[in-house]
Amino acid sequence: MWLFGKLLDFIDLGEKTKLKGQRHFLECGALDGVIFSTTLHLERFLEWTGILIEADDRFYRDLKNTNRKAYGVHVCASRTPHPSMAIFKPSPIYYKMMKDGEKFTNVNPGTGYVLNEIIGDRNESKEHLVEIQCVPIYTALLAAQMSRIDLFVLDIEGVEIDVLKTIPFEKVDIAVFMIEVYGKPKLEIRRIHDFLNSKGYVFYGRFEGGLHPGDEIYIKSQYYTGKEDKVKIQNLNARDTYNIIIGKNDEEIKKEELEAFDQITNTSS
Repeated sequence: MWLFGKLLDFIDLGEKTKLKGQRHFLECGALDGVIFSTTLHLERFLEWTGILIEADDRFYRDLKNTNRKAYGVHVCASRTPHPSMAIFKPSPIYYKMMKDGEKFTNVNPGTGYVLNEIIGDRNESKEHLVEIQCVPIYTALLAAQMSRIDLFVLDIEGVEIDVLKTIPFEKVDIAVFMIEVYGKPKLEIRRIHDFLNSKGYVFYGRFEGGLHPGDEIYIKSQYYTGKEDKVKIQNLNARDTYNIIIGKNDEEIKKEELEAFDQITNTSS
């Protein structure tokens, strides 16, 4: 029995695409490789393999002991096309990358709640910050000798668009993106949408409810071979289903996917 409704839907999606042979995933923000892992069941039940990237050493220590049949990498995804160092602020749950010029405030990146009672004073000292090596996604793919990724899971709490822009799409073939957008501003979500659309990806839909609400699916248009006009994505409890129209001419696809995207973001604020 699949634990996550969204994973079950992706398996269904996978059966409608041209993905053949050994399949690979890249999970960026893999945590301990078990709890909330999107790729664990792909590995165990469908014999996928891939790369697990986790910057938080607290989670990575557990990840190393899970016997995952994938490469585990203790780095963060670089926001530039070159290796770099990044400053992180530990939270009770995970690390948050400090953006350039950002003040040291005690805010949980997942909820936006101030955590003074847990972390302490709002004037964060540098003693509470962690510096971590970051590498470009493409560097990790080269090291693993992978030029093709069937599923790229991106869950890094705030710098997704920067990481996406470092990928040389002409050198690596990524079939499907699954990106967490829960709690993100509409403008930031739209930037992700527009960027991936410019790279030839169709907005497939957003999962609502379940253990992973707010994850969006983007599929490379050349891989979709479904004959249906309407593709359904359903949440874990089978309550809310919405349709994204796919399989028509380019102008219809663009018009209808943008309308669907706007409708979803307008109801998620």
